[in-house]
Amino acid sequence: MTIEHTAADPRLLPSRPDHVTAVRGARWITAAAIVVGALNYGYALLLTRLLDADSYAVFAAGQGMVQCAATIAVVAVPWVLAQALARAASQAERANAIRFAIVIAVAGGVLCGGIVAAVAAQFAGGVTTLVLAGVTLLIYVTRVTNGWLQGTERMLTLAGVVTAEAVLKLTVGLLLVSALGWGETGALAAFGIAVLPFVVWWPFRGARGADRRWLDITAHRDLWRRALELSSVQGMVALMATVDVVLVALLPAAGAAAASFQASMMMGRAPLFVAGAVSVAFFPALSRRRAGSPLAGNAVRMYLSIALPVTAVCATAPEAVIARVFPSDYTMMSSLLLFAAVSGFALGGINLISTFFQAVNDRTCLRIQAAGLVIFMAALLTGWQLGGVRGLAVGGAFGSVAAMVLLGHRLARAHGFSLVSHLPLVEPVVVVGALFALRSLPVWWLVAAVMCGGLAVVRFVRERAVAPPESPGTAPRRRVVISTFDYTDNKNYHGGGAVVIDKVARRLSEEFDVLILSAAQHGGTQVIDGVRRRYLGVGRAGPRAGQVLFQAALPLMARRIPHDVWLESFSPPFGTSFLPLFTKAPVVGLSHCRSGDLMWRKYRVPAFLVERAGLHLYRHLVVLNEADAADLRRQSPRATVHLIENGVDRRDIAESDFGCGTCIVCLGRIDTEMKGIALLVSAYRQATTDMPLIIAGQGTPAEERKLVELLATTTRDVRWVGYADAAGKHRLLTRCAFMVMPSRQETFGLVALEAMSYGKPVVHFDLPSLQWMSGRGDVAVPHFDVKCFADQIDRLASDEPARRALGRRAYVTAQHYSWDEMTDRYLKLVQQLPVPPTGDCRDC
Repeated sequence: MTIEHTAADPRLLPSRPDHVTAVRGARWITAAAIVVGALNYGYALLLTRLLDADSYAVFAAGQGMVQCAATIAVVAVPWVLAQALARAASQAERANAIRFAIVIAVAGGVLCGGIVAAVAAQFAGGVTTLVLAGVTLLIYVTRVTNGWLQGTERMLTLAGVVTAEAVLKLTVGLLLVSALGWGETGALAAFGIAVLPFVVWWPFRGARGADRRWLDITAHRDLWRRALELSSVQGMVALMATVDVVLVALLPAAGAAAASFQASMMMGRAPLFVAGAVSVAFFPALSRRRAGSPLAGNAVRMYLSIALPVTAVCATAPEAVIARVFPSDYTMMSSLLLFAAVSGFALGGINLISTFFQAVNDRTCLRIQAAGLVIFMAALLTGWQLGGVRGLAVGGAFGSVAAMVLLGHRLARAHGFSLVSHLPLVEPVVVVGALFALRSLPVWWLVAAVMCGGLAVVRFVRERAVAPPESPGTAPRRRVVISTFDYTDNKNYHGGGAVVIDKVARRLSEEFDVLILSAAQHGGTQVIDGVRRRYLGVGRAGPRAGQVLFQAALPLMARRIPHDVWLESFSPPFGTSFLPLFTKAPVVGLSHCRSGDLMWRKYRVPAFLVERAGLHLYRHLVVLNEADAADLRRQSPRATVHLIENGVDRRDIAESDFGCGTCIVCLGRIDTEMKGIALLVSAYRQATTDMPLIIAGQGTPAEERKLVELLATTTRDVRWVGYADAAGKHRLLTRCAFMVMPSRQETFGLVALEAMSYGKPVVHFDLPSLQWMSGRGDVAVPHFDVKCFADQIDRLASDEPARRALGRRAYVTAQHYSWDEMTDRYLKLVQQLPVPPTGDCRDC
């Protein structure tokens, strides 16, 4: 078999579900984090012996600032890029995202480098300050590599690059400190030299093929907003993880006490690094899911399996062990490690919880994080006032735990308590109790600590790469098949129905095993975004013959493909494929495209007779508008007709953008007859406005030739720009003053809803299926009245206040239609369907 895809497309992953990819990636990244952590701790431990206490305090404060900057950089640059790559639908979108990441990496590096230099000047010399600024800039610029590897889910490669960085840093740092005698300056300069492995994997070629110039990237408001949101969320996490280490260097504390505090905090921060590794691996997959999904539960368990034993070991370390590992100046660590471990575990939890919010673009955590940061700072300063350095550690522990509880409560309220259900709690309590009891017996404590670590590694490796059942005895996941001729990469159609199927499949895949069965030029199977897709190679016969062959093959496929529920998206020419005759499982007919009447008008083929006969077989039918619902209730009175409208992504649009633009846009499939493009060109020819008309879309070669011939008959400013991908559509809907949709037949008009979400009015013919827009930001024209359509184009083009008022109403209307709500209704429909008798369909 062959697979139809572009080799460079990073979204076409190996044929395994999201949770498998995420869990395997988390193993590699966490393993790398453990190696890197061991190297970093070894590096810090060696420096405690190579540097005096005062120099080490400067190094630790500088390292804390570099790590804070790196933590922000790893989110502001790579996570924005990774999320954009995970959701991108074309090579141009991916190239745009890479260019944007490069721009913000350079800009962020310059800005953050200046801030680091300003703070470092308060406790370090001039050369060390310059080194810290340069290191910060280099880290920012090279983090583009992180985003590229993370977004393409090459976690093994990313783990190798991160490990190579740590090895190079340790080697170069020790050389600069011990051989050249550069002290803390050399130790910090090693961070900048160690970025060379990231340069090797920097995506130089990935930025090619963008449809935006370099300067245009700065106007990409969606990506800027995501970058600012992610930076704000992770910036507060990084600030909480660093502020105490830097603060103790600025406060009037003795050098030995400050160094002990900083060394303790670096030891206790191990869970934070584990949380970061799990977040990196799971973030791309979580970005394609809903918060609170079973996939997030996998992430929580993987974090706890390592973080809990590490915290227990760090918190219970005997004083004799600490004295053997650290120099005599660090004896105060024995009274600080407990609080450092608690603080590190809480900060790791905050990091992971923040990831769940970030992955689903939920900004409500920002206020809670800000409140948690205030609590943390207040606890630190209160602890310093009451107990000096030890009080600082106690305050940090209490403040971080309070902040974690606050943020965790917000997550539970917003997305449910499924993330914390069925977590192992008894075993960690037993482990901590045993380690505390053995503190007075260092040898036995070491044995217990090693055993605890070994069991943690085994549990981590054995973490199941499947979504766990919610309760014991839960039945196997039901199999759902969705059949549709159209698909998102179909060059001839790629209509709104393909977008809906894609959204529905992703939502259903969170609770069911979902397979999309569609047509293509070649047969094959693949997994995209956690959904299996199987292609029938009937597309070679052409778009029309391919539709007939696809419908003819569906009954056979219904007998061969195991399933518990089948969702059939009706397609031309006959609509239905009589599937209920060939399976005992429930079949839901998705009436997103009823074409029987159109086939009669256009080709004199009585397909409507076949369509009406087939409708009587279905017990569940889904429609997109009330007019179709009423019609189907008359034709198939025994069926339950479900009205589930389409959705749209919610956008933050400025008031000043409502109805504002310099052109008129028509988006959709190129079909001069059904989509009414011939009517539109005629209406625009009669209009007097100077606004250009831009037509975007693609169709069959025959329809595109008709459009070219049609445009050749007018001298008006009408431009056909071809297919518009997501970035191109965003650009057109941002620039246009309003949209025109002259269709003769529509089932919903998804492109109209998309335009309304940008605050743009829509001019359309008064079709019964478009009544959902009536008076809500649209202008309805009597059926196929070309003169009236031309008059409304002129009115909207010349009356800016009216256009802005309509745009405002359109934007408000679009807020009531969301993909989450729409896909939830499909999920509830499938959940309520009966399970077929065992063996009837599951093992067909």
